[in-house]
Amino acid sequence: MSMTSERWGASNPSPFDGRCGITSSRIAAAADKRALLQLAAQGAERDDLSHAAKVMNAYFKLVKNSQASTLPEDLFIGVYLLSLWQERVQQQHPSLQRKADFLCRCLESLSAQVFAQVIEQIYQYSKQHQTFVLMFAVLDRAVERFQGQREKLFRLWAKNSSAWYYMKDYQKGYESSLNALQYCDHADETSLSHLLIRHGNLCLQLKKYKEALFSYLKGYNLLDHKTNSFSLACKVNIGRTYFKLYDYENARGHWEEVLAHTSADDAIRINLLTDFAFLELTKGDYTRGRALYYETERLLSRLTESEREAYAIEAILHQRNGALLLYPRDPRLALKQMLESAYKMITSPLKDEIFETVYLMVVFLAKYGNICDEDDLRKLENLRKYID
Repeated sequence: MSMTSERWGASNPSPFDGRCGITSSRIAAAADKRALLQLAAQGAERDDLSHAAKVMNAYFKLVKNSQASTLPEDLFIGVYLLSLWQERVQQQHPSLQRKADFLCRCLESLSAQVFAQVIEQIYQYSKQHQTFVLMFAVLDRAVERFQGQREKLFRLWAKNSSAWYYMKDYQKGYESSLNALQYCDHADETSLSHLLIRHGNLCLQLKKYKEALFSYLKGYNLLDHKTNSFSLACKVNIGRTYFKLYDYENARGHWEEVLAHTSADDAIRINLLTDFAFLELTKGDYTRGRALYYETERLLSRLTESEREAYAIEAILHQRNGALLLYPRDPRLALKQMLESAYKMITSPLKDEIFETVYLMVVFLAKYGNICDEDDLRKLENLRKYID
């Protein structure tokens, strides 16, 4: 359910020629602001920041040209990108508050529609450059300056929540989305539905399962298209929330519905198959659980190298499911495999799964006796701090 952003200039010819950098002729040929920003962004991505700055000078000249329309959003984007690149070079944040104040003044005169577009742009640029320091400074300052402008406050808090969620600080993301929901009366249905669904994601991470379910269902019901990938991904998480609330029938029902509306090779199925297989295996339906496990195996094996990284979490859960299938035949090897999956969870967003994984290992130790060596017992004991 995470958003993806396109790399700038991916479909345009490169403005670089060997070591010559951005040529003057190319700058002159870029007659509009967007083309200049694309040239500058490509330079910054190649760490050719002197040439990127040269292009930005041309950009600001065009912005200030009396023959061109000088728009606050153009000035905002130009200064914001220059500040990101400066931060990248200097590894620090010079004049952060002054820049935030200036950028907020640029935002003040924008209509609500343009304001939303600009806020989305700086979020995407910050993701691209993997730094949110300036964005958070701008958003914090803007929240202070725009008191009473409810639609803008909704956008600010909602995007703040997106950024914290992206950075995996789920508590701050949760607090920001609660703030955004205070202004939901000034949000369009699409924006509100997306906020509610992300709030559900945050609640799920924080184990606030009842609140997650309420938010998911409310957001899902606002969506126009119930069978597109975004809606189906939401339904996957609704099923997972029911599963966490021990409502297994509703969990199965939502997951079966997603499977019915997706093709056999749709990777979105992986998101639910690992949970679905775990549900059936832990409830004793090994026939169904085995079928779901091998379906997951088939889909994971089809992923490209870059796609595998996106499904790293599912691969860990799949490994745990494999251990459950292995227990009846080789409990010693199964316990080692489950222990390995538990340690992978420590450095992933799956810390909430460690308790259940350790519980399963304890159950099988009670059933099969001492089936692990001293090293494995020590590793199992070390997991105590994650479940206490």
